[in-house]
Amino acid sequence: MGLTGSVSYLLPLLFPAKILSAEMLRSAREAIQQRQNVVHGGAREVHPDELQRFLRSLREFCDILGQCTKE
Repeated sequence: MGLTGSVSYLLPLLFPAKILSAEMLRSAREAIQQRQNVVHGGAREVHPDELQRFLRSLREFCDILGQCTKE
């Protein structure tokens, strides 16, 4: 399914909105799209404010997924 498909379709099915909010999923999709633009599209610039927002939301996203994972 891949990263984009997992964040767009699979994770919203597995986690209720109270755990993974629509805003968090949207931000994760935007971060993935920006990554695709850099890696595959040759984009060279990411606005620093946008980068900080992506990193903040992805850290929170990973923390939530980590809390829901058995050790």
